[in-house]
Amino acid sequence: MRWNGQEWYIEDFQGTSSGIKGIWALDSSNIYFANGAVLLYKNGVYDQLNFKDLNFSNGQAVHKLWGSSESNIWGVGPWGTIVHFDGNEWEKINFATEWYFDNITGSKESGVAYATASKTGDVVMIAEMRNKQVKIIYRSDENTPELKSWTIRYFNEGLYLGRSDLVSTKLWRYDLLTGRAKVLKDLLNTPLQMSVAQLTLNDTNNVYYFGKHEGKGMMIHYNGVRYAGFEENIRPSDNYGGAHNIENLCVSVGYFNNKAYITTIKRN
Repeated sequence: MRWNGQEWYIEDFQGTSSGIKGIWALDSSNIYFANGAVLLYKNGVYDQLNFKDLNFSNGQAVHKLWGSSESNIWGVGPWGTIVHFDGNEWEKINFATEWYFDNITGSKESGVAYATASKTGDVVMIAEMRNKQVKIIYRSDENTPELKSWTIRYFNEGLYLGRSDLVSTKLWRYDLLTGRAKVLKDLLNTPLQMSVAQLTLNDTNNVYYFGKHEGKGMMIHYNGVRYAGFEENIRPSDNYGGAHNIENLCVSVGYFNNKAYITTIKRN
C-alpha cells in the first residue's frame, strides 16, 4: 500500500507467498523490499532481484533492510543472514547461523549499520556492519547491564532499544562513543509496563515505542521530560511490522485478527 499525500491505495503488484517483511527507500522512486530476497521498485517498475547465486543455507532469507545510499545497502534475516549491496552486486556476508536478526538501523553519515539479533537461551546481541565487516559490539549474556531488544534505531551516535523480559520493561540506549549501555527508563510496576516491538524517533525529545500491555495495544511517547502511555485506538499485535516518524507525524503498521492496521499519530 502507498500513501500519496491524501489517501492510502493498493499498488498494482502481487508478490510471492513469502510476503514482504521489510522496506528501505532511497526516495519515492527507488524503494527496496525484503521478501526473502530483495524486490526493487524503480520509477514505477517492480523487479525481483535474483539471489540464487548467494547460496543461502536452509531457512536463510532477507527480512529487514537499511541503507545509506544506493551503493551501501544491508539486509539481514534468520539464521545469520547478512547481505550487502555495494552499488554493483549483492554479496552474502558469512556469519554464525545461530543468530536470528530482528531489525536493522544505521548512520546515514558514516554508512555504518547496526542490527539486533537473538539466539537460543534468549541471548540478544547488537552487530556492527562496516565496510563488509561484521562484529558483535554488545551481548546480553556477556555485558553489564544485561539488556535485550527486538528493535533498534540509530540517532546521534547512539542506539535506542527497548524490550520486556520476564522481570521488567527497560527502555535503553547504547552509546557508540563509549561502548556502554544505559537504562533510560525501567517501567517495572508502572502503568507503562509493556512489551516493546518497535520504536522510532527523530529527536531525543520525540521518541515513540509500540507494543502490548496485558493483551492490549499500547504506545509510549517521550517528549524529553516524561514518558506518557496511550492505548486508545492502538491495536494489539504480536508483530508490529515497522514504525517511522517525521516532524509531527508518526506511522506504525501491524496486524490483528487477520487484519492489517496502519496507525497514524499526529503530535500537536
